[in-house]
Amino acid sequence: MRLLVVILFNLIRIGLAPILWLRKKYRLTDTGVVQLTLEETPTDYPEKTHWIKALINKSKPKYTLHALIQLAKVLAQDKKVKGLLIIWNPLECGFAKAHALRQMILNVEQSGKRVWVYFPQGAKLLDYYAASAASNIGMPAHASLQLVGLGRKALFFGEFLNRLGIQVQVESRHEFKSAGEPFSSTQFSKPAKDNLETLYSEIVAHLTRAILERAKLAHIYKHLSKDIDAAFNAITQGPYRAARALEQGFIDFECWQDKLPQIIGVTNQPKQSKSKTHAEDLDHHENTEAQDYLKITQKPYFKSFKRRADIALVPLCGNIYDAPLYPQQAGIFTEPTQQLLEQVKDHKRFAGAIILIDSRGGSATASAHIHHAIMRLAQKKPVLALLYDYAASGGYYIATAAHAIMASPLSITGSIGVVSMRPVITQALKQLHLTQDGLLKGAHPGLLNMLGCFTQEEQKAFSQEIDSTYQEFLSVVSQGRKCSVESLDAHARGRVFLGTYAKQHQLVDELGNITNAMAWMQQKINRPIHTQPVVVSSSVSFWSRTLSSSSGYQALHPLLNNMADFMLQQKPAFYESFKL
Repeated sequence: MRLLVVILFNLIRIGLAPILWLRKKYRLTDTGVVQLTLEETPTDYPEKTHWIKALINKSKPKYTLHALIQLAKVLAQDKKVKGLLIIWNPLECGFAKAHALRQMILNVEQSGKRVWVYFPQGAKLLDYYAASAASNIGMPAHASLQLVGLGRKALFFGEFLNRLGIQVQVESRHEFKSAGEPFSSTQFSKPAKDNLETLYSEIVAHLTRAILERAKLAHIYKHLSKDIDAAFNAITQGPYRAARALEQGFIDFECWQDKLPQIIGVTNQPKQSKSKTHAEDLDHHENTEAQDYLKITQKPYFKSFKRRADIALVPLCGNIYDAPLYPQQAGIFTEPTQQLLEQVKDHKRFAGAIILIDSRGGSATASAHIHHAIMRLAQKKPVLALLYDYAASGGYYIATAAHAIMASPLSITGSIGVVSMRPVITQALKQLHLTQDGLLKGAHPGLLNMLGCFTQEEQKAFSQEIDSTYQEFLSVVSQGRKCSVESLDAHARGRVFLGTYAKQHQLVDELGNITNAMAWMQQKINRPIHTQPVVVSSSVSFWSRTLSSSSGYQALHPLLNNMADFMLQQKPAFYESFKL
């Protein structure tokens, strides 16, 4: 049956070949430049919107990192394209995403094409780090480069809570596990501060070396190249207005957006598009939009007679919880995730699975359940854990169930440790002249009492429970990474580190992105696979979302979305992915 469908499809395409050729010829403009407009941060995976919901929301499709990597690959091989113009608005992205965007630009530059990056509203440090791989960077006179530094500040509630009569008891394993410190102290402990210093020193070193690769900046800061801190301080003397940034070598040109055709050397007069606005039509020289370019160049004219296997992409993003604490809560939840992984395991369509993880951790119990579900999947199919911006604590725990782990060089991972916090409000009750009375039976009944302090025996039992959880964490990771608990403990103890450190110490197997992950899958599977994975996600209950919506007119919009979900019956939702 499938063979007949493929033959019929290809016969139709043969008949339509002249039309398709003309469509490609006239939709690709003659400027030789493809224009990519980044209005929002590229997503890790496509957020599928059915046409019914798209009609309700009128939402624009977002770019994905995989789509941008594919764009660079196609551009590099297209002899008709001379370069890529990126209109870059300020993005809110993590270190790993910024690194992926930089690699995309480097791939185009290394193919001999030119890349122009234009910041119409200026740029932040990570935006500039990614864009600094381009041969030409510019912005208008009024814009600024916000190159001012990098760091992390945390708010500490210890003294404030003490004044309220609330004491937070924190048990952590071990000295680098600092998640509870903001609630029990007034500052970071020395081990936590040292770990933070090491982490950010590595990030600063990476960013500085990358930015100094620009020829103009390498000349300016040549005498500082061996002193990373001095070089970074010199770079972060911002904000830089356009004139100063041009003088210092951070940008290559200063102009308004309608003058870009002169900068990129467009001299011909391509066909006009009535649907384009003046803002999109640069001085009446219309470049080919990246979205249109990929649709035309990537879509094959004919279907292959070979049956290719599908790879499931399972995104696990957010904090890890046993169950939702309130309706519409975002995160990774035990039961829906278990069901989803079980369905991927049993579904004949999928020959393997990529678990995309972007999580800082969460519940130890939920992490253990999800780890077990991934192990069950890995017993039947190849499984790769792909770490993005964060995969720490429970996020790394669940990754170790996969056959292999892949991370970005700037992924923040590790945090192999345990922390538990418990508020004690005895003093607060006393200040409010409240008393408590009742009956407690058993050896350690105080473990269930959230109001008072532990007895010495109860504190000992609680500490033993934390120790057991930490040892279990070490055991799970050591089994997954095939190393001894003793050697692992030297890199654990709650320590946070980058993907490069994890690779050096065998805590991840490879450094790469989604494209590299698909290549890994192709090596593990003995038959051809589709180059694009299929995103698999679970739907939230229709009734839980409807009942949690606000009343009156404001409830109409979420209600329509819920009705669309209910009619489409996407449980779980399997859909073709990585389309722009």
